[in-house]
Amino acid sequence: MLKELVLMRHAHAASPVGWQADAERPLSPGGREDAFAAGTWLRESCAPPDAVLCSPAVRTRETLAQLIHAGCDLPAPDFEPHIYEATLGELLGVIEARLAAQPTIERLWLIGHNPGLEQALFHLDAAARLHGMPPACIARLGFAGRNPPTDPGAATIIATWMP
Repeated sequence: MLKELVLMRHAHAASPVGWQADAERPLSPGGREDAFAAGTWLRESCAPPDAVLCSPAVRTRETLAQLIHAGCDLPAPDFEPHIYEATLGELLGVIEARLAAQPTIERLWLIGHNPGLEQALFHLDAAARLHGMPPACIARLGFAGRNPPTDPGAATIIATWMP
């Protein structure tokens, strides 16, 4: 049963170059630093996850790489295309599908994008509206046995981090 969900927005991305596709934008130098700092915080304050879901966009993959570089002990990530440009419903569907496929997951990390990620945070814990999710922001959510964990208000923010 899910006990903890870590939602992380990718770190700051570089501006597009020419006609570069949005999904191909890499992290900016400052974004790489912020993602590494986020990884340090996660390593020091969270137990390793049982599963990691990540958008396939370059900036989310690079954010994930910085978490690993900072020493986070992570299982092989799943690059889930439905996370990129996801609506609230799509993100909740991705989480539900992962939990259905692997019901023993206790800790799940999801690295994605706004506005869907922020909407998921607000959906799971209404008090989150006081926070928001700027680039590289992390929201660590706990569940008190609510089932399904994607119901409105099913979670409580345990901790947040932002650069």
